[in-house]
Amino acid sequence: AISVIVAYREMPFERLYFASSLNLGKLTKLFLLEMPTILPAVMVGLRTSVSLSLILVVVSEMFIGGNYGLGRIIMMMRYSDDIPLVYTAILFTGVIGYCLNGAISLFARMINKRLGL
Repeated sequence: AISVIVAYREMPFERLYFASSLNLGKLTKLFLLEMPTILPAVMVGLRTSVSLSLILVVVSEMFIGGNYGLGRIIMMMRYSDDIPLVYTAILFTGVIGYCLNGAISLFARMINKRLGL
C-alpha cells in the first residue's frame, strides 16, 4: 500500500492538469491516467505480498501447528534423522516461492504489454 501511495503522490502534475483540461470523468481519469501510472507500484506490492505470505504460512505451520503442510514437515523432521526430507521441504518451499514470483512477474509483463507501457 505504501508503494502505491508514493506512486500516486509522485504522479506527474502535467498529466493531472491535462486530464482536468479535458474534463474527463472520474472513472475515465482513473482507468486512462491513474492506473497506468501506478501499475508498476501495484505489481511491486503484489510480488512483495506473495513472498511474505508464503513465509508467514510456512512459519505459522511450524509454530502454531498445522496438521498438514511444509512447515509441519520441516518442524517435525528437524529432530529426526531424516535430514534429506528437511532439505527437500525447504527446497520445495523455495521452488514454490520462485514459481509464484515468476507468475506475478509474467502477469505484470502481460499487463504492461497489453497497456503499451
